[in-house]
Amino acid sequence: MSITKNILLIDDNTDLRSVISVNLESQGYNIIQAGDGAEALNKLDQEKWYCIVCDLMMPHITGMMFLKIIRERGLKIPVIFITGLNNIIEKEEAFKLGAQAFITKPFENNELYQKLIDAESYNKIVNRSENEIELDDYYCKVHIDEFVMGKKILFPVFLKLSSSKFIKIAHSGEDLDQTKIDNIKKHGVEYFYLENSDYHNYLKRNISVARSLLSFREIKDEKKRDFFISISKNIVEYEFQREINPETMAMSLFAIHNTLIFVSAKKDFFKALQALHEFSATVVEHSLLVSLLASAIALQSEEFNNKTVLSVSLAALFHDFGLKELPKGLADKSLNKMSTEEIQLFKSHPQLGSQLMASIKKIPEVIPQAILHHHEHSDGSGYPFGIGRIKIHPIARILAVADHLASTWSLPENKDESFKAILLLIKDKQEILDKDYIKFALELTTNSDPLLKTKF
Repeated sequence: MSITKNILLIDDNTDLRSVISVNLESQGYNIIQAGDGAEALNKLDQEKWYCIVCDLMMPHITGMMFLKIIRERGLKIPVIFITGLNNIIEKEEAFKLGAQAFITKPFENNELYQKLIDAESYNKIVNRSENEIELDDYYCKVHIDEFVMGKKILFPVFLKLSSSKFIKIAHSGEDLDQTKIDNIKKHGVEYFYLENSDYHNYLKRNISVARSLLSFREIKDEKKRDFFISISKNIVEYEFQREINPETMAMSLFAIHNTLIFVSAKKDFFKALQALHEFSATVVEHSLLVSLLASAIALQSEEFNNKTVLSVSLAALFHDFGLKELPKGLADKSLNKMSTEEIQLFKSHPQLGSQLMASIKKIPEVIPQAILHHHEHSDGSGYPFGIGRIKIHPIARILAVADHLASTWSLPENKDESFKAILLLIKDKQEILDKDYIKFALELTTNSDPLLKTKF
């Protein structure tokens, strides 16, 4: 037996109310009409309401006043406002009071139908206790100053009120220009939030834009650099923020931010990063993740201070710089599919990268040295020289652990694995990777699994 979906429709415009009522009844909804807020309040106890559709601007009791009254009564009925205005500040206030959505006149019937379909999810959420709801894992944040979307946004945008309450302030296809964003900032808002699936697509879109942006001579370098810093920070935070302990995560992101500022301020370094990005955006993404992990491991070890962590982060960012010098397509092959000659060429990339980076004026000597050694193994089985642990530069030993972590996670068979699972996979690599830095890597996670805490 189907459940009756009662909708309270409130509007002082009789003609509009009648048209909306007919359209919604054709979709199977049961419509109860009210000509103003006072009449609507008298009808609240008559039915169990699926949703309230309400005009915002009404005489005597406005839509906003009506919303405040029903929330003060403890009613959690979803409310959809119809308005002739597009006031982002008023929307924010209404959303904070628990409004579900806004529709701006004139609107298509399908737009209202979709909002009513969304009310189903809203009802499921608001009718559960806050202790049962934990929505943080469903959203990713973007700093409001780094939000890049264009005038017409491609994904719904949310604000966070608490870990169990996120409000939608803009829908896909809606106009969210810089003026509106600035108005939101005036109210102390620091972050926008996107749903996880949308955030992943947001990053892919921005990476694509960045690739084009970096090649446009007409755009000032400062703008290119700022944009690249923004998407780089977003990528690393998206990948690892949920499983590295928060304090280390924050310090690691700070280290990467400083590294990118340093790179952006140095013409030769920025050109090198630009060249690597033009060669492969995927390699840059991987390098950013290695940079995050290497910085976190270095900080966990307490052998490095903020200044020396910069060298770790910088070496990690350019550790695969030599790949761009290899024959086209070789870097994309797995070792087991390469010929003997191709393997030899591939194993030369640490040397190539080290030589290229050493040619940059005033580069710290540890950077090319760490790049040169990052594929060497503690047992002497690595390349290009086959040296043992004692001769491997300490930063290179950190890079090796971080590189192995990031590479293992990127394998197709591991794409759905947790950070904890990947850590367990490298735990048995003590013969080839530095056991001390493996230990510090295992301590990164927020997970308290005793398997991760086993002494060496």
